Amino acid sequence: MKTRPPTALQQATGHAVAETAAYAHWRRDYRAPVVTVPRQTRSSAATLSQWFWKGLDRYHERRTLDDAIHLTMGAPCGPLPLAVERALTRMEPGKAAPVLEIGAGQRLVAAGLKALFGDRIFLAEVSPKFTGIPNVIDLELAQTPIENCRLPANTFQFIYSLFGSYYARDQIALLGNVLQSVMVGGEAFLITRNNRRFRRLSEAVTQHHADASRFGIAMACQEWWHDDGSRFGVRYGSVWLKKLAEDADLLAYLAACLMQLHRPLPASSPPPSPIVHLCTEGPALPSEEVPDAQRQAITAALIETSLHAWNLSRDTFCYKVSQTTGDEVFAAIVAQCVQWSTQSPHIPLTTIIRVLLDQVYAIRDSDLTLPAMKRDDWESFLRHINDPLYQHG
Repeated sequence: MKTRPPTALQQATGHAVAETAAYAHWRRDYRAPVVTVPRQTRSSAATLSQWFWKGLDRYHERRTLDDAIHLTMGAPCGPLPLAVERALTRMEPGKAAPVLEIGAGQRLVAAGLKALFGDRIFLAEVSPKFTGIPNVIDLELAQTPIENCRLPANTFQFIYSLFGSYYARDQIALLGNVLQSVMVGGEAFLITRNNRRFRRLSEAVTQHHADASRFGIAMACQEWWHDDGSRFGVRYGSVWLKKLAEDADLLAYLAACLMQLHRPLPASSPPPSPIVHLCTEGPALPSEEVPDAQRQAITAALIETSLHAWNLSRDTFCYKVSQTTGDEVFAAIVAQCVQWSTQSPHIPLTTIIRVLLDQVYAIRDSDLTLPAMKRDDWESFLRHINDPLYQHG
């Protein structure tokens, strides 16, 4: 008797369960590596202008791996070490995963990754000069300006930049260079300026995310406010990219998005069919193939997967989120996650669930609960938990 191949929904659900389980076990077992910083270090980007911003407490180049985890937790790639771990699974056994950091500063993040993964990753850096912690970077690619860097094609499994890409004058050119340098199946996460141009781009990509796969990519733009310990905080945008095909064409996709944004479809034209991203790795699905009832069942299973790994009861989870317990409360939380997923279809469901679960895990052993917050949409929830006034330990 022949076995039927799994449907696209079954494949996506399986990927989503595996992705959530990987996060839950990583969160439970992660211990921050100890990185020894030399007494005399100087970043590769220490210029007079940046010393000026340092004087205003607006420039920080000493971000650690824990800072990187915070910056990437709400992105589709997930916390940085987990994204690198996923890159390793795409490699043949015994081969190191090539990872590129753009603008490594004092290399604290790179040093943290090396401490975690050792020779299992081949770590490269793009920067105008190279200083900082020695014996961390395997390959130095001196390039300036950063948007014109000549990166080798189809080389890296994961590329990231934590504010190094922020200073690029032409963000689109940089994104194009990054995408052509990522292997098929690989990912990239870059932080960019949250200016009017980015917000227009973000709006276009969000509205027309369903078209991305036709151009061989998956893409998500997000707007953030980050309390970096300075007097003002930092407003920034982030871009997540995944290369789905060898002939991926980012510029053509962005041009199509912006064209449709400025020239909407005629009233007689049917709107594009919305799609559902259950996870980062699995296929995107037409929304009619994943009705709300089905999505709620999947969401409940994903939450239960993490709770089981953490040995947390459903009642404990409900109380931490809503200060009350019961099956109806759990169902309401599940429905809220599905609503967020519907409102932000460009964000994988696993990412939405991960952010909520991470907040619960942080207070699991305390008497604290998540305070009442605006939950009309997921972006509001993200802004709330990144607010410096929101402190839960």
